[in-house]
Amino acid sequence: MKNLINTKNKKIILASHSPRRQELLSALGLNFEIIVPRLPEFSTLHKPSAIVKELAFNKALEIKNKIKSKVVIIAADTLVYCRKELIGKPKTYNDAKCILKLLTANPQYVYSGFCIWDLYDKQVFKGYDRTKVLMNAIPEDILDKVIRENMDKAGCYAIQSEDKLVKKIQGDYYNVVGLPLKKVSSILAKVLS
Repeated sequence: MKNLINTKNKKIILASHSPRRQELLSALGLNFEIIVPRLPEFSTLHKPSAIVKELAFNKALEIKNKIKSKVVIIAADTLVYCRKELIGKPKTYNDAKCILKLLTANPQYVYSGFCIWDLYDKQVFKGYDRTKVLMNAIPEDILDKVIRENMDKAGCYAIQSEDKLVKKIQGDYYNVVGLPLKKVSSILAKVLS
């Protein structure tokens, strides 16, 4: 991962409570403040790419309206798409079991949308990435652990801690973690230098 240097000393806000997104931005060498958006994650759109871009934009917009000062806001949203079904965070333990059964039996596509809102230069960058993931079956002896540790994640697993569950990835690994890092770091390099 390439370190980005904020040569313009722009204040950065990450609009997310996700520890994974925080770790990814820290690994880029960026200092940032965290402000968690409070809006419900809801969309009337149907295409996964459009949904994640809209939700990321709405998160950034909420923070922009809340702080009303010059900053660079980074927001993101991730969902899993499998067999024409949108999969978010599980609602119950049984829901998590059903989700994991579906994902281990079929190819899935992880979509992460992002919005980078530069209020210094009045620019908004929106986009998304898609990564195909094939999973192995989850052994019964670790199924309960996987579910308990990942109820707060789309698809109910964390690729960075369940590497034996993943058979194959096509695309950006970090997109599955929760931030399409190649695309985001490329934009941030321009915004911050």
